[in-house]
Amino acid sequence: MSSFHFILLCFLCLFVAGLVAAQQGDVVTYERLRDSDREPQNWMHYWGNYQGTHYSALKQITKNNVANLQLQWSIQLPGASALETEPLVIMRLTHTTAASLCWEIACSSARSTRRSSSAASC
Repeated sequence: MSSFHFILLCFLCLFVAGLVAAQQGDVVTYERLRDSDREPQNWMHYWGNYQGTHYSALKQITKNNVANLQLQWSIQLPGASALETEPLVIMRLTHTTAASLCWEIACSSARSTRRSSSAASC
């Protein structure tokens, strides 16, 4: 993956996280994962879907406006290491791991809403 595509994907994830999420409930079921293309505002798979397409049906970012994207927020997680997992966005919450902790971050404010050292709670 080229640097441009990686940066575009990062911005897309941030943009998607800020969009109004469809009220599907908090539970991520097999059916929601299988049909994740029906919820483009959520990024529930490492590569976007089971097919690994890195594709989102959202139309807000285009070739004409991608150069105008700007960082809206960032968060400093503890420790010096990078993220340990790909961030996943579900219901306006970003889920990831860093410094051997699971993190749930509110996308609208970059405020950590939960952290846990238990793998079962990730």
